[in-house]
Amino acid sequence: IREISGHRYGVTDVKFSADGNYDLSTGRDTMLLICEVSDGKEVAALGKSRGGQFKDWLYALAISPDQNWVAATDIAGLVHVWQLS
Repeated sequence: IREISGHRYGVTDVKFSADGNYDLSTGRDTMLLICEVSDGKEVAALGKSRGGQFKDWLYALAISPDQNWVAATDIAGLVHVWQLS
């Protein structure tokens, strides 16, 4: 069992990549974090913490089957999409 930290506020959603190598999480800090499952190391932080890029916290996420895209929704009803590769 591994504990992965990184969000400043509550976590709202967690998904694993299709290959099982990465953990993706969204939180009330307006961040989408990508961490390696094997060691918990953060490999990407998308968005900016409160006061930055997003004003509303992210609450749900999805990753494409080919692992090239990730999308997150915020409480204002917007969908944010990032290309990962």
